[in-house]
Amino acid sequence: MVIKYKVMRACLISLSLLLSSVGSAQVNLFGKDSIDTEVGYFSTVSIGSETEKTQALIRNVNSQLDGYQQKDEIDSLTLKRLKTVASYRKSVSKESLNNIDYRQADDLRVKLSGLKSQLDEARKQLASISTQLNLNRNEVQGLIDKWEKTLQNQNRQVTPDRVIERIKSNITDLEKLNSEINKQNTIALTRQDEITSAILFLDEVVTNVNAVLERFRTQIYSTDSPPLWSVFTNKSDTVSLKNRMVRSFELRKLSVVSHKNVLIHTLIIYVIIFILIFSFFVFIRKKLRTQDELMECSSIKLPLIFISKSISSSFLFASLFVFIFIPDLQPEVKDLIRLLLIIPLLRILPYVWPQLPIRFFYWSTGIFLLLILTDLSSNLPLLSRLVVLVNGILAAFTFVSLWSWLRKNKKDSHDELKLFSLKVLFIGMLSVILSVLINAIGNSYLSIVLFNGAIMLVFGGLLIFSSVEVIKSLFELVVQHRLLVDLHIFRTYPEEILKWLSKIITYSAIIYWIVISAKSYLIYSPVYDWVASVLTRKLELGSVSISLGNIVAFVITISITLYISKFIRFVLEDEVYTHFEMPRGIGGAISMLVRLLLLGFGFILAFGAADIDISNITIIFGALGVGIGFGLQNIFNNLVSGLILAFERPIQVGDVLQISSLDLMGEVKEIGIRASVIRTFDGAEVIVPNGNLISNEMVNWTLSDRRRRQEIAVGVSYGTDLKMVLDILDKVVSEQKGVMKNPKPFIVFKGFGDSSLDFRVMFWTHFDDGLAVKSDVGVAIDNAFKEANITIPFPQRDLHIYPVNKESDQNN
Repeated sequence: MVIKYKVMRACLISLSLLLSSVGSAQVNLFGKDSIDTEVGYFSTVSIGSETEKTQALIRNVNSQLDGYQQKDEIDSLTLKRLKTVASYRKSVSKESLNNIDYRQADDLRVKLSGLKSQLDEARKQLASISTQLNLNRNEVQGLIDKWEKTLQNQNRQVTPDRVIERIKSNITDLEKLNSEINKQNTIALTRQDEITSAILFLDEVVTNVNAVLERFRTQIYSTDSPPLWSVFTNKSDTVSLKNRMVRSFELRKLSVVSHKNVLIHTLIIYVIIFILIFSFFVFIRKKLRTQDELMECSSIKLPLIFISKSISSSFLFASLFVFIFIPDLQPEVKDLIRLLLIIPLLRILPYVWPQLPIRFFYWSTGIFLLLILTDLSSNLPLLSRLVVLVNGILAAFTFVSLWSWLRKNKKDSHDELKLFSLKVLFIGMLSVILSVLINAIGNSYLSIVLFNGAIMLVFGGLLIFSSVEVIKSLFELVVQHRLLVDLHIFRTYPEEILKWLSKIITYSAIIYWIVISAKSYLIYSPVYDWVASVLTRKLELGSVSISLGNIVAFVITISITLYISKFIRFVLEDEVYTHFEMPRGIGGAISMLVRLLLLGFGFILAFGAADIDISNITIIFGALGVGIGFGLQNIFNNLVSGLILAFERPIQVGDVLQISSLDLMGEVKEIGIRASVIRTFDGAEVIVPNGNLISNEMVNWTLSDRRRRQEIAVGVSYGTDLKMVLDILDKVVSEQKGVMKNPKPFIVFKGFGDSSLDFRVMFWTHFDDGLAVKSDVGVAIDNAFKEANITIPFPQRDLHIYPVNKESDQNN
């Protein structure tokens, strides 16, 4: 057996070797050309298809290269910015930075930071292009190697010349393409290196400028200029001032030329915003002309003024929009926008604040003009100081006059607003007075800080809160008068919506006003840094690290999520669902599901905002699992029961429930995630956990419809005609208002009672009107019986008294 097994094994091995040799012979029969890219060349039969793929790749890469070459705008802008950096290399040095004031240093920092961000963006684009070029080059080089190996392989065989020429043509095209790729890549890398060099220079200059600004901040209380009464007699200082004028003028000229495109871009944005706002006001004005009743309404007098003065209003809102959303504006743009703000200052603000004297707005116009002249003369330190001095005197006179006027008229309406205005004016008045005194002494930097802070505090607040009043009045047109849109929630909750919108707009304006005022007084950065240090200070608890900022971020994110979920639920239920006919309870289920998704997403965002590793949530869920096992069963039972109520829909908002176990009957006001709110007919609101609604029996009086059967028991005296009674009852009930015709009323003779002939009067009513209709039917039956002389008897009992036999009683 062993010998037979060995023989059979040897035969099988020989057979397998024979089959493998036959297979290899078959491969060789079709030629070595069937070997393709696995051995580094293409087979003869695949040369045609591979040529087609190669040419398609060449066309694709060429189109990409053409796209890179067509980005002339980006490249030209980059070259212009590099030229700007080159000019800064020649004009900006540590010595020149020592001869500029705070405003010039801050403007230079803004310009250089913007230039750096633009160059950095261009470098990122070039890096992306280089990455793609390297990928294309590797792919093309790989194809070149394969086609060269294919050519070598075909030269060893008998291959038609036409095929050989095709292979050589592919190699030539690929090498040409590879050369172009290398050329473009070299240009991109060279440009990246130039940009990197420019960014390094800008970083160095910005660092030096920040050092200058920090020096100004630390020396804010020291004199940085000679007193005004000695500046004209000090010749050496005059020479120094002349040098500073020349250098500052060169910087301003360089800034305008180098940032020409940025200036034009910002002005284009301003013009577009102005046109959009102006078109909006014109559209509202046309809508108002078609509604005469609304035009006569006294509540729209203020928005009507702004709408009628569309150009001035557009200047106001466009300027505020640019200041808010483009904070790093070039000084030239700031001056132009401030000049344009004079138009709404004279034509609109007197109508917003009619209680203020008109002379205040004219004096304010002069302050604005001098403020613009101050910025324009910042290249000339002496002239700038004189302009600031004159403007400070004018501002002090304006603020003192207005402050005195407000104190005299303090007893008028809006006392709280006037009291707040008095405090703001007092701070501004004190600031400008100190600015004038300090400017004369020689501390021009602190003088400018105090003056700019006062101007931003008073006039910034005036412009911001004027815009707030306009926006509120426009929202009143939209919400309360439904000028543009007529939504269901506007008709139902106009006052509530206006109240919340007013709060959001007012609080946002207050925060923005405080921030820009703090920045003007140069206290924003130290306060921000102190708050940031407090919020980011880590508290180590073993291996856990947490900060106050993490907690605040977590709480704020959760609070915002809750408010958003409530708002979306409110919009869905009071606006969206009103436009669709959905099956019973579907809307509530959708609202609950959306709310759960938002809350879940909000919790994930809250963990991210609190810098909590998402992977650690598994630990939290594990702890929750332990908690569920010990003491949180009821909570999760109620949560799951809420989902069951949402999707099974045994109850919905507005249903009338009767729960025997709780001795409770009332209307469902809200179906929450954990509990539902039921308002009893006595006015109490009962919070019922969802688990009780699922696990206990309850009666839903309005599950399918809102009909309810009412029943009245009636008795008449013996001897009364029963047919006449039935006819009267049927007529009275059928004709009574509120009784449903279908199902029809049903009257039956119940039987012979102790004192009366008893009848049952049954009829259907709407659930909400059931008690009132039942009362009306009872009164109508009584009146009908009186007219027909039918008596409704009261219960009678006959008492029979028998005499007692004393003798029989004694015998017993």
